[in-house]
Amino acid sequence: MDFKKLFKDEAYGWMYKTLALGLAAVIIFTAGVYSTSLFTASTKTVAVQNQNVQSNAAPSDSSAGTEQKSPQSSTSSKPPVTITDENKTEMTTAEIIELFNTSANKVKQEAVTVTKNYEYRKYLEENSKVPDKLKGLANSLMSTAFKDDTEPIVYATKDEIIANYQVPGQTWSSTLTEAEVEEALCADNGGEYEIYLKLKSSVNPENATGVAKAFDTITTSEVRENAPAMIKDFSTEYFNCEIRCKIDKESGRMTWSNYTSPVIMKVNVEFFGTIAAEVALSFEKDYTITY
Repeated sequence: MDFKKLFKDEAYGWMYKTLALGLAAVIIFTAGVYSTSLFTASTKTVAVQNQNVQSNAAPSDSSAGTEQKSPQSSTSSKPPVTITDENKTEMTTAEIIELFNTSANKVKQEAVTVTKNYEYRKYLEENSKVPDKLKGLANSLMSTAFKDDTEPIVYATKDEIIANYQVPGQTWSSTLTEAEVEEALCADNGGEYEIYLKLKSSVNPENATGVAKAFDTITTSEVRENAPAMIKDFSTEYFNCEIRCKIDKESGRMTWSNYTSPVIMKVNVEFFGTIAAEVALSFEKDYTITY
């Protein structure tokens, strides 16, 4: 399979573009060549609606007498659920996960439209380990090539929703259990629940294991199969992955969700010697769902 052609694949193009960007600093240095064509991904042929598309407001992080549960290492633009004496639930972690799984899976079963409000992409320099002589190049590359998607995209058919909503390509959205969840919070805001989940770290998650039970992930098996020969070793570690969502209490349907997935990609490149690097990236995807 032609590795470059994978960047243009409609379903997985951004995954391989992500890989390319993450490895580019090392590959550019070792090969001495920079081709912008490597980073050209096709635009999905999905209707883009700019009017009247708004992201649900994030849970408020300021309220008198509140107890804010906020992970210090969060890379999301959204605050986690604010728990107060008035809105906290007595649900156990298992019950919160069950509520989340049921409502998340209804998205692919019952949703009429899913709008991806935006996708933010960040280069996490503080979590990366790049040779000193490559740091400037890596920072420059990430700032110029690693752009956000800020124009809403509407998925209006069941096939489009299955192909693009978490987990892309699967008929389900979550199979999480307590084994994968580090923290689970649920607030009762009258007509809706707000849920916050923080997942445990996962090394090389794929095939519905670890964070791949609820997130799209870069799979090491595909990378190893299709990567250039100079890449001798590749692995991923997902950490501090977070999910925020709102669920209508009456219907049990999810109406808004936000997924953040930081990942460290570790690579050894052989080119007149071996160069090792760890490139950390973070992805945040925000969705509105209608039924």
